[in-house]
Amino acid sequence: MLKADLHLHCSADPKDNISYSDKELIDHLAKLGFNVASITCHDLQHYNEEIASYAKKKGILLIPGMEKTIKGKHVLFYNFKKEELDKIKDFADIPKYKRDDNLVACPHPFLPHKASMMWKFVKLQSVFDAVEYCHFYTRTTNHNLITRIFAKNKPFIGNSDAHFLEQIGTTYSTINSKPEITKILDAVKRGDVTANSRPLGHFEILKRTFKIMKLSAKSKK
Repeated sequence: MLKADLHLHCSADPKDNISYSDKELIDHLAKLGFNVASITCHDLQHYNEEIASYAKKKGILLIPGMEKTIKGKHVLFYNFKKEELDKIKDFADIPKYKRDDNLVACPHPFLPHKASMMWKFVKLQSVFDAVEYCHFYTRTTNHNLITRIFAKNKPFIGNSDAHFLEQIGTTYSTINSKPEITKILDAVKRGDVTANSRPLGHFEILKRTFKIMKLSAKSKK
């Protein structure tokens, strides 16, 4: 079983003013025992041989990823070519570029945020191969329960959507696969993945909310 987090941001992100670098992110993931990761910057596929090689030396397989904004909503793309991502302008474009060796996931569908799909997810869920189990919830307030009602048996992947290193670890995935990109994505598609998660305590969620609000105020233009 591979421990994975497939929704991570770093200082290369063109939208958010994140303090840690890609290598610092990899170092932190390695300390927590992760085997697979994807850096999913906003509207940027931050993946190259240097960072992939660095991750490999730390025991982590890096999957090319991006959190792309489409019509104001966030969508996670894995193992797509840059030229394909550039051509995707609308949700109707996504099926044209889906292949057996890539994957499309819906992040935080019902998290109260302007970039969440919300009820659009119900109408457009056929374009997604998997759905994110979002880390940002408590025992008493869990928007993931709404997602489960409408996801129609789609696989769930646990992600941190990390903008701060301390976000990593409370929600993650375990994937039953050999450590190869195409086999990992195939395992997710067929549902051979488990979203592992614990609710945040009230102090934790207040602290994260404050830090996210502070980060938003400093976001890159």
